[in-house]
Amino acid sequence: KAGKPAPKTYGQDRDTNAWKRLLEQKGIDGVIIATPWEYHAPMAIAAMQAGVAVGCEVVAG
Repeated sequence: KAGKPAPKTYGQDRDTNAWKRLLEQKGIDGVIIATPWEYHAPMAIAAMQAGVAVGCEVVAG
């Protein structure tokens, strides 16, 4: 469907916009944060505190 993410197409197991719930799941080895820059720090810090590897999009501008 148009406008729906297709995680399996790109080799991802899952996608979510509920990032706090994602960090509570077992088996998450890493996350890629590609959000507006003001969300990078809180999301990255929470992921690292949960023991999850973090990749962060570089903000261009």
